[in-house]
Amino acid sequence: MPSSAVNVRQREILQAVRTRGFATIESLAVHFDVSAQTVRRDIIQLDEQGLLKRFHGGAGAIETRARYSYSQKKLMQSSAKIHMGETLARLLPDDASVFLDVETTLEAAAAALAARQKLRVFTHSLTVALAFAHNPAVQVEVAGGRLASMDGALAGSRTTRWLGDLRPDYAVIGCSGIDESGEFLDHDPAKIEIKRCAMRNARCNVLLADHTKFGRHALMRIAGLGEFDVLISDQPRGARFRRQDNGCPKVLTPD
Repeated sequence: MPSSAVNVRQREILQAVRTRGFATIESLAVHFDVSAQTVRRDIIQLDEQGLLKRFHGGAGAIETRARYSYSQKKLMQSSAKIHMGETLARLLPDDASVFLDVETTLEAAAAALAARQKLRVFTHSLTVALAFAHNPAVQVEVAGGRLASMDGALAGSRTTRWLGDLRPDYAVIGCSGIDESGEFLDHDPAKIEIKRCAMRNARCNVLLADHTKFGRHALMRIAGLGEFDVLISDQPRGARFRRQDNGCPKVLTPD
């Protein structure tokens, strides 16, 4: 793409998005002292040129590494996901209230929890909710919102408002990658907003991530090491991650 196709402000927008992973229209408008409409036009042009990805309310960096489809994710590390779900089931006490995130790892966790008694489950995943359909002893509440993806995730302002009123005992979160510094990452800004909202309100934050997530890149930061209380994985952490142990969550692995 010729450099003349991008003006100075647009180059700086690109740099800001690539540095942060995601930037809102509002923050860019304030930074450049221009209207939101001007920034929106810049983002549309940059998206059309394939230089960034336009999202509702902002823009994200182009992910250059391959992302797996939902059907591919269902098949990956399936045994590990089952064992991690069983580990989570042992962690949660009777009568606990728990928010369950989306993604295939959480679907496996829901299948393990479906055999439990006396749980109250909150989720924005239709697929996760259906795992409990045959167990009336588990109370399940599903967020409102728009259907956002093939994995049955609901998202949008109705979803975040619903989550804002919840104070669950546990928030169980999934991610797409964990970088070398111990930052937990994902791709979808709408889903990340929901993850963060659930984590802010829960008494205990639990991350489920199999060993393939360590060192894998993703578009945006969800949270850092100190923001999770427990990490459930199928294998102990790698050496690079272990060196970041200040404020690190407790790690649980299947027996």
